[in-house]
Amino acid sequence: MPHLNLILTNDLLEDANLAATVLAMDAVMANVFGLFAPVVTGYIVKSTGSFAAAFYIQGFVVVAAAAICFTFTRKPIHGLMRSAVAAPLAASH
Repeated sequence: MPHLNLILTNDLLEDANLAATVLAMDAVMANVFGLFAPVVTGYIVKSTGSFAAAFYIQGFVVVAAAAICFTFTRKPIHGLMRSAVAAPLAASH
């Protein structure tokens, strides 16, 4: 189940040509959060003296992310990305 966000993103895309762009953006953001998560956890553990607060915060973030996915993903992603990607391509031709 680690790649359900990629499946959801791919299902919501209206234009299949944007799949690589959107999935790459998703991977970059996942790696950025993965890079900073241990640092933030370390600061929380250092300030509180235990891992309990870090785990509570992590649990809250996961529940908040699930709520966002369930509430904001009701319809396909339309031409929002298409115009952002097509404009530079049209200017180069």
